[in-house]
Amino acid sequence: MRARFRFPFLIPILFLLVACVSAPTPTTATPLPSPTAQTLPPAVVETSPPIGSQIGLTTPITIYFSEAMERASVETSIRSPDVERFLFIWLNDATLQITPVQPFPIDKEIQITLGTSVKTARGLNLPQEVTLSYRTPGLLTVTQVLPAPQADAISPDSAIVAAFNQPVVPLGAEAASLPVGFTLEPAVNGRGEWLNTSTYIFYPDPALAGGIEYTVRINNTLKSTAGTPLDAKSPNQAWAFRTALPEVLEISPATRTLLPIDGKIQITFNQPMDKASVEAAFRLQDAQAKLVTGNFEWNERGTVVTFVPQQQLARDT
Repeated sequence: MRARFRFPFLIPILFLLVACVSAPTPTTATPLPSPTAQTLPPAVVETSPPIGSQIGLTTPITIYFSEAMERASVETSIRSPDVERFLFIWLNDATLQITPVQPFPIDKEIQITLGTSVKTARGLNLPQEVTLSYRTPGLLTVTQVLPAPQADAISPDSAIVAAFNQPVVPLGAEAASLPVGFTLEPAVNGRGEWLNTSTYIFYPDPALAGGIEYTVRINNTLKSTAGTPLDAKSPNQAWAFRTALPEVLEISPATRTLLPIDGKIQITFNQPMDKASVEAAFRLQDAQAKLVTGNFEWNERGTVVTFVPQQQLARDT
């Protein structure tokens, strides 16, 4: 008789051992380190006007920093060999406007340096010095004049013009607030205006007298919009020209020809004339040396006069 298997309790144990061997062992993921935020040093991110541009003698310069700054450290670190002191105006904690207390030198490269003692509000220093470079303009000069110096036989109704090498008046300014560009000797009535920011023109009204020498003198108080004064040694501070003498260009009908019975006579001059003097000097006589009365008609410029008799002229006289 066979012996029966007497250990049934071993079967569950075997299943348990097999399950333990076949089941995977769980793993735990290793956490990655968090990135560390970098602390950037302060920087000058922009200036107005831009570095390298031309500036006026008292132009404010605005400096834009990358973050809020420790104001006292900025002000004490700014230096320039071209100006002793600046006026400081903080527009906000990261924007500073500086203006020279005394004007910058004329016609010079300007250097403004911010030292490494500049600090942010967090206490970080400027990593290296920052230099701002600009250029100031030269003296104001007269570059062109009309009529030309020593010109002769100039039409008396010509305009007089002076052009400068720099803007003298701001664009869009009220005309009444602007300075005159020059004066004339002898004195002349008329209208002067700035054609643009650097060109002054004068329109005589009435026209200049004929055969007269006029002297033009530039206003020596003029300054450019950048603040530079007029160069007293430059040419064309004063110049002279002479107007043409009055001259009759044409008489119609021509002399020694038949005159219509309406008697109209037209005289054309080379320049605007003094009407009263012309009319007083005009004479038209009939065959008996009697003056013919009539009226005078002028064109708008005052260069052409027409005499119109009050009555028709006698025939064949």
